[in-house]
Formats: sequence, C-alpha cells, structure tokens
Amino acid sequence: MAGALALLLDFRKAYDSVDREFLYEALLWLGFPVDYVTAMRGLHDGTRVRFLANGYRSRWVAVTCGIRQGCPLAPLLFIIVLDAMYRRIDNEPKVSGIVLKSQAGSMRLKVGGYADDTASYVSTIAEVVIIMGITRVFALASGLMLNEAKTLVIALNPAAIVTMGPLPAPLKLQPVHKLARYLGLQVGSLPDPDYTWRLARTQLVTRLALAMGKTLTVDQRSLLAMAIVIPKLLYIGRHQWPSRETTHSFQKMITNFVWHGRFTEEDVGGRAWLNVHVASLTRHQGGLAVPDLKVELLALAAVTVNIWAIDADPSPQIVGDVLTGPLVDGVAPSVYVSPRHTPPTTYGKRLKDSIWTTGINVCNTYGEVTPPEHKGYMVIALACLLHFRGPLGQRWYGRRLMLDTQPLQGTVCRQYVATEAAIHGSFCSDWVPFLTIADLKLYSAVGTVMNIKSKFRTLCRAGTALKDILHWR
Repeated sequence: MAGALALLLDFRKAYDSVDREFLYEALLWLGFPVDYVTAMRGLHDGTRVRFLANGYRSRWVAVTCGIRQGCPLAPLLFIIVLDAMYRRIDNEPKVSGIVLKSQAGSMRLKVGGYADDTASYVSTIAEVVIIMGITRVFALASGLMLNEAKTLVIALNPAAIVTMGPLPAPLKLQPVHKLARYLGLQVGSLPDPDYTWRLARTQLVTRLALAMGKTLTVDQRSLLAMAIVIPKLLYIGRHQWPSRETTHSFQKMITNFVWHGRFTEEDVGGRAWLNVHVASLTRHQGGLAVPDLKVELLALAAVTVNIWAIDADPSPQIVGDVLTGPLVDGVAPSVYVSPRHTPPTTYGKRLKDSIWTTGINVCNTYGEVTPPEHKGYMVIALACLLHFRGPLGQRWYGRRLMLDTQPLQGTVCRQYVATEAAIHGSFCSDWVPFLTIADLKLYSAVGTVMNIKSKFRTLCRAGTALKDILHWR
C-alpha cells in the first residue's frame, strides 16, 4: 500500500466512439431481453447527421458508431459498455488494488467510475502495466480508445514517490504539489482545500459578472444565488469540506450579491431591508429564500450520513467508517448513528472538521426520532411495577452481575413497546450493543432525564459502547 497509485483514465471522444455491436452484445450478456436489444438497434441503426456552417447545411453523413447524444438512455448505455472493463479489472488476480479496512470488515478497491470518468487503483507500478494492457484490449473490442497522454497518475502516498520506478510511456507521475481537474474538482497527492475554494470563488465571480449587470431586483438575485451559487458550493463541499472561515466568507459574498448586486467579501454601502432570518424564509412565508450556506452544508452532511447509515451495504459501510476515521493500526472503528441520543449543545449547530463528522453530529443530536409524548410517565409506570412485583433479580456469576428483568414483563411493558413501535416503527435491536454509553439518554424512576456522564463517570470513557459492559441472553 505504500506505493499505491490512482490512475484517472481519459477516453477519447467517449460517447462518439462506442462500437454499437459491442453495446448490443454487452446488453445480451447482462441478460437484457432480446426485444429490448432490438429496440436499441432501432434507435441507433441508420442514424445520419448534417453540419451547419455559415447558415448552410452539409450533405447527410451516416453515423455508424457512438451513442446518440442527448438521449436520456445514453449515460446508462455507456455505463453498461464500461462495466465490461470494470469487471475485467476486478477479476484480474494480478491487480491487487488498495484495501480499505474497518471493524465492519475489509474491501478491495480496484476501479470506480462516474459516467465517462474512470479511476483505477493499483499498489505497484507493475500493476499499471497490467491496467494499460486491459484498456488496450478493451479498446479493440469496444472502440473506446484511452488517451494515455492525458491520463493522470497520482501517488496516494506522497512520501513513497522517491522510491518509485519509471512509469510506462507516455504516462507521467503528477508532481506532489500539483493539482489537476477531475470531475470538476482539484485532485492531487496533497489536497489543497484553500486553493480549491479560491478557485471556486474566481469561477463564481466570472460566472456572475453578466448576471450582476442584468438582474435588477433582490428577488431575481436570490433566485440566481440558489440556482447557481449554492449547487456549486455544495458539490465542492461534498468532497472538500470548508472551514468555518470559508463558510462565513462565502455567506458574506452571497449576502452582498443578493442585496447589493456585488459578489464580494468586502463591506458594501447600504443595508438589507429585511432581517436575515425573515429574508431566509420561503416566499410564501413572506421571505426571499436567501440561501444560508451553513444551513445548506449542515443539511447536506445530515442527508449524506443518513442515507449511508440506512441504506449502505457492507462495502459503502466500510468506506464510511474509513472516511470518518481516525484509523487505529490501519483499521477504522465502526461508526453507528443514534438519532436524538446526544443532547443539543448551548451554542447550537456547528460545522465539524468533515462532512462525515458533521453529519453524524447532526443526526445524533437533531435526528428525526423524537421521544413519545409523556414518555417520562411511561417510565414511571414501569418503575411502579418493580414496587408491586418485586425488584429485578440480581445474581453474581463470577465477575458478572446477572439481572433478571422478568418483573418488568407484562401488559404495561407491551403497551410501552407498542407505543414506541406505532411512532417509530419496528425496533431493530442489532445496533443497541454499539451505542456509545456517553451518548445515551436515560430516564430515572421518577421520569426525569439523567446526566449519564455524571452518574456513571467511570463508564463513560471515550468510545465505550454498551457491548463492552452489558451482555444479553
């Protein structure tokens, strides 16, 4: 892993060069019905184009390869074509890729892609030769030729560059401190978030220059800010999480643009004629929907983590654990999200160091799970059962204290569980052992919320989970 490399592959005229017969064979190989493949043939066979130059049209030219530009199916069909290469790389035993490890398991990552942008991961330069050989064979079959001169090779461990041998021509290793554009982002061996956000600012200033001269009202500029500025900043923020200073700077630029028509951080004369909270309300609530970048980033982080925690299969789960970090001996601890189990702080919502830590904090503190009404009284009712039916059974077994909860069972307990299920759905007990003790919200016998950190200070060490002190039979 010390010499791991990322190959950012660049295909020449990707959509226009796909061999259609290869596409049809790939569809059949993946199990698509013959009628569907026949329909795809009907969409692509016999296509012609004409060129328009100086008001004159050229003769008709037959198009015998490529996928129809502008067709809604085009991205999906292109991914199906590339899937053959992905599977070939994944099944190549001589390519080890990189290994991501967490307490949830490990996964081997060899290749990944988004539309026509593909990234392959190798652990040695010898594997680079194998990857290039696979792409050349794939080009002969599919028509997708790799532009080797524009393919980027980035060292994932900058310290190992001095020990690496030469790459096969014409590939060149990207210098450590150089950044290159990939998927609209600046990537390199050493990420530079400050440069990325400065570049984003420059691009937005250029893009909004015309808008600042054409838009005359605050209402128009607020629409532009939500349609142009916020999507770009959120896309960058998903990959290069901004600092609090950067967020504050861009928010000031957004405010100046909306109210004064200038996308700048400098102080601008004049003042807004609406309170900032009123201005951020939606239009039907009497506001202008002026975007709040901090709120948008918090929402992005919460949605990202929420989708990951609910829908992730083992591989994305491992990736999320690794991104959350920190690693201990190369292994990331498992991350679990427990909505509403962290009491809100007095200083409100704040951005953390990354999108993952921010999202986990928001979900844990302000998650959608809210305690049922009168939950405290329900806890008191359970405590009363112990008064009439006897205390919990206690028995020491070696160094372990065994508790018998049979006195709590009965109609009241079933009603309590049914009420919780009616509000929140079926209870999944699999995650309970992994709850962090310090984040638990416990009720006393009189129905009040306890400060668990003060009551059980010795148990609330950093990272201590329920499974570390409790066991179920």
